[in-house]
Amino acid sequence: MSLNSADMPAVTRKADCERGQVIAETAVAMLAFAMLLFGIMQFGFLLYSYDTICNAAREGARYAMVHGSKSSSPASISNIQSVVQGQCAGLGSVTANTTWTPNNNPGSVVRVTVTYTAPLNVPMLVTNVSLTATSQMVMAY
Repeated sequence: MSLNSADMPAVTRKADCERGQVIAETAVAMLAFAMLLFGIMQFGFLLYSYDTICNAAREGARYAMVHGSKSSSPASISNIQSVVQGQCAGLGSVTANTTWTPNNNPGSVVRVTVTYTAPLNVPMLVTNVSLTATSQMVMAY
C-alpha cells in the first residue's frame, strides 16, 4: 500500500492546526497554575506573618510580666513596643497595645495585642489583610 501524494498536505495541515490548539491550551493551563502557585506562596507568607506576631505578642507579655512595678526596671509601653518590634524584624511596621488590669503590680494581668497589616498580592487581587494576635499573663514582679 502506497501513500498518495495528494493525502500528504491534508495530514500536515491537520497537525499544524492541532499544534496551535495545544499552544493555546497550554497557555491557559499555565496561567491557572501560576495563579494557584502565587496564591499558595501568599498564603504561606500570611501564615508566617501570623506566627511571627503571635510570638511577638507572647514575648512582649513575658517582658511586661517580669518588669512590673516591683521590678528594678519597670516596663513602659514604649519598652514593650520595642521588644515587639525586635521580634518582628522581617515584617516591617507592627503596632503593640499594652494594657494592665488593674495596674502593673504583682498579681495583675498584662495584655499585649499586636496588629500587622499584611499585603496580599495574588494575581487579579491586590489588597491588605489585618492580622491580630493577643497574649496575656499574670504579673510576677
